[in-house]
Amino acid sequence: MYIGMCLCDLNKVDEPHLHLPYNFLDYLNSYKAYFEDGDKGMIEIQAESPYVFETDGNFLSNITKNKWLWIPYYETLFDANLRDHFKEIYDQIRKSDIILGIHQPIRDINILSDDSYWHERSVRSIEESMRFANDMNAIYFIIHMVQYDNWNMPRQQQFETSIDVLKRLSTFYHKNSFSFVPCIENLEFPKLPATGFEISFCYDTIRKFWPKIKICFDLPHLWNSQRIIKNHAHTPQPFHMISGFDNFSEICSRDYTAYLYSLKEFECIPGEIFLYHIGGCYDNMTHGIPGLKPWENPFDNAMNIDCPSRCYDLSREMDVSKTLDIIVSWSDSCIRMILEADQKPNAEAQRAISDIRKTLKAKTKRLERKLNA
Repeated sequence: MYIGMCLCDLNKVDEPHLHLPYNFLDYLNSYKAYFEDGDKGMIEIQAESPYVFETDGNFLSNITKNKWLWIPYYETLFDANLRDHFKEIYDQIRKSDIILGIHQPIRDINILSDDSYWHERSVRSIEESMRFANDMNAIYFIIHMVQYDNWNMPRQQQFETSIDVLKRLSTFYHKNSFSFVPCIENLEFPKLPATGFEISFCYDTIRKFWPKIKICFDLPHLWNSQRIIKNHAHTPQPFHMISGFDNFSEICSRDYTAYLYSLKEFECIPGEIFLYHIGGCYDNMTHGIPGLKPWENPFDNAMNIDCPSRCYDLSREMDVSKTLDIIVSWSDSCIRMILEADQKPNAEAQRAISDIRKTLKAKTKRLERKLNA
């Protein structure tokens, strides 16, 4: 069981005491401080600093501004102190048994753009982040098929443009002999894929030309997609958006956990899920601490992640406990899960990860006793 954290340089809540990527080892050590015997670690890096810059019509690696690149390319640094510091980070990552994943950049990325410059810059940025994943010896890499809400673009057009880009990324992957596991992530409607059918349809299409593709199943994204679809069900536009891809009424007629459980009818769910993303869902927030209100913290408040459904206001928040029960029931092999709590202090995130790990262990043992009874 691997329960880990996401580190993104857009999260400024720990500054000025901690800066990413400079203080990466401080985050790593505070994370490992909660380990018990046999626990295994997992870290996902989402670097949003620019990966490329343009000169004379060419896009080149932006090692000057993207300090995450200083970790694998520490030898290029002129400052001896910086060179030694980032070499230490690189060495510690290589020596640890932590599973490392890289998430593609999202900020200022739009592969669906009609602007040829922006489109090309977006694709090149993703390619450079794939190179970064390889040079960091990452185990997996997360891909967003769409980066912006496109309410006015037909869904079929979004799909076809995204597939063209993914074919290019697949060629880049194989040309460079990369070995990490590429994963498409389900996204919030109207991004693609947003529903169970879309996840399955996109996965089945992509694996025909990129056989190693797997799924990053983002639980908050699915929860919020259903909420958005329900909120727009009375308007004609969403039906036009999803025409030919899914059944709106079926999505709207179920509560979240019933909808989640129903997705096992698709062959790739849960069979091709490589990892899960989880976060606290409350109203339109999806990246808080699971089982807590936005104003609560895991030191002063018990996380409602192993409790009856009556503990939740299901009109506003996810039934985290039942969601975790479903994930445990789906998992024939080990569970890999990343907590995305973007604007929460590191200490709170680490405590939450520890509690989620303990809860999943307890739920797994509970299910094993039930099956063996």
